[in-house]
Amino acid sequence: MMALSDLCKQGPSAMLSPHQHVGACLAAGLLPRNMEGSANMAVLHRVYSQGRASSAAQHKTDKGDQTAQRETLLSVALDHNLVGFLTSCITQWAEGEYAHAGCTLRTVLDWAWNKVASIKFSLDKTCVPLYDGSGSILDQQTLQLLDHHALQLNHMVTVFHTLALQPAPTTEQGLKDLETKLTVVTLISQHLQVVMWFIRNKLLPECVEGFAPPMREEFCYKAATLAQNYRNRRAELARIVGPNGDSDLLLIDGIVSEVGEPITNLWEREEGGTGQYPPPSLRDLLDIYLLQNVDLMTKHCIVTYLILDILSMSQDPEQEKFSEQLGLFPNSFSLPLGVNKLIQGSWLLDHKDFEEALMVLLDPAVRAWLSPRQHQLILKSFLYQGHAGKALQYLRVVQPPMEDHEGVKLHLTVLLANGLTAEAIQFQQSYRDEGNTEELLEHLFLGCQQTFTVDKLLQLPFDDVEQKSLVKYLQASPEPNSAELLLVFYLQRGRFVDAVRLNDLLKQDVMMEHDAQAQQRAATRNAIIDTYMRLLPGVQRKLSFGPEQSVPRTQLMRREGGQCCVYL
Repeated sequence: MMALSDLCKQGPSAMLSPHQHVGACLAAGLLPRNMEGSANMAVLHRVYSQGRASSAAQHKTDKGDQTAQRETLLSVALDHNLVGFLTSCITQWAEGEYAHAGCTLRTVLDWAWNKVASIKFSLDKTCVPLYDGSGSILDQQTLQLLDHHALQLNHMVTVFHTLALQPAPTTEQGLKDLETKLTVVTLISQHLQVVMWFIRNKLLPECVEGFAPPMREEFCYKAATLAQNYRNRRAELARIVGPNGDSDLLLIDGIVSEVGEPITNLWEREEGGTGQYPPPSLRDLLDIYLLQNVDLMTKHCIVTYLILDILSMSQDPEQEKFSEQLGLFPNSFSLPLGVNKLIQGSWLLDHKDFEEALMVLLDPAVRAWLSPRQHQLILKSFLYQGHAGKALQYLRVVQPPMEDHEGVKLHLTVLLANGLTAEAIQFQQSYRDEGNTEELLEHLFLGCQQTFTVDKLLQLPFDDVEQKSLVKYLQASPEPNSAELLLVFYLQRGRFVDAVRLNDLLKQDVMMEHDAQAQQRAATRNAIIDTYMRLLPGVQRKLSFGPEQSVPRTQLMRREGGQCCVYL
């Protein structure tokens, strides 16, 4: 159109005398769809009428009229995708040469923020039918309006970003406010983009489970069913790990917990919400895009995970096309291949498809996107659910970094769960230091007791530190066989004196018991100790009684020449 062409051709200088361009736009029917108030419209009509009455005359309008005209031209440029015109106004006005005419960055900033508020108000009103539970289909006019707002917001992100880049003098608070406005506009824009994707793929408008029209039943978000499934799954894992185990073995819980309180509060606000995955409604799901200080990719990951749940609950062969469309969400929002595979692997692991989960998680594309915490959750999930071999395979192939003591201890646990006691000893020696020696060795010894591999452990060579730690551990351990294991350790290491003294203590304990099995074990111990005692040299046997006890000495007598001699 001629009016738009002239505006672009003249550029920011058109704002010096905006009335001519406003008149041209008014005549061409290019004014914005939603004018901000009737006062501005009255000003524009008056200016246009003046322009038609005397095209050669110089118009002397007050400052308010010119401000309204400039805002109108900015809105026309926004509605017709003249982003270059908007950014040119910002960059040229930042230099200050048009300030005398009222063309300043403040003018653009005020207009832009008011425009965002107007768009947000329109969106809130337009999106009400999306979440009222009726499941009714939106008409074409509403869809066009939402598309228009999405495009406007995308342009407004560019406008605020350009404003933030300008070197014009501003206070620290002013710069902070501008960055906040940029963040808000970006969040609203991202949120609307995902909402539009959900609409186009028939996930919105949302319908209430159990009350949906027959044609929409397959597309409904079955919140109650999904929530019950996850309650059952968490209860199952809680029984496996016990009261002292990890409370969140589901990888989706790990993702949500990294976001923390913002998403928890969001998902608790609606009736039936627990703050945990899954969200109580699609609206609560999509509102995570309005959360500040949450990485956009994390938001996409949560949505991708939920889409996998929706797909798993829509197994009707007639919905194959629908499933294919939903599966395109990661590509639609440029989710990296490795991240997409990570979410797929996490979903498979959470749903007990261990073989397929391992295959996906071992993909080299996934490794770059895994955090240390996610590595640990994957290993623990395999371990606790009886797949120690898969945990070891993951450990061998991926070789996750060990950035803290917990990572090292988990590595030890995987080795011990697979019966690799000797390798576990060597591993802890490599990662042992003054600060974690006692902790690592105690974890090693406890793991051996829990996996019934202490017999293998006692056959391995120990250094002095390990020997002292093992003795200390077994002496303090509440496990019923700890003292007997310590006795075996003493005998294997040739510490017969310590073994005899320990057995004497155990004898005293047995005297207090009436258990037949305990008595039988005591008899076996005593027989072993007696055998070792007979093999000891006299001096060592004497020492075994301890310095506090007197040892009876055998008397030998023989006669010589009618006299009796005694040898002690």
